[in-house]
Amino acid sequence: MIVVVPATGAVELTEPSVLTAFSCTTSTDVDLDARLRDSHAGHVLEDHEGEVGIRIDWLLAQAGTLGEDATWRSGFDKMLDYAESKGWRQGDLIVSHVVVSDGSTQ
Repeated sequence: MIVVVPATGAVELTEPSVLTAFSCTTSTDVDLDARLRDSHAGHVLEDHEGEVGIRIDWLLAQAGTLGEDATWRSGFDKMLDYAESKGWRQGDLIVSHVVVSDGSTQ
């Protein structure tokens, strides 16, 4: 799963069927916190440098009909359990690192 945050246009979820990787991509000219908040996708985590919190309900909404598939949902729940075991879950958020368009991790 990749949360794509462009400078303009909709914040979107790509590769929703990939449940073994999770990241947020953007470019250096984006106000990441504002874009995530405006789209109701999440926000920058002040206590986690270079990381964002993405709302689980937003991910499910963006997954569309995949979210209705029992096999996919089981895999998604396992992804959440794994994230929790690593400390990458905060309530209704899943923590993601941020990759900027030049390929570096923010």
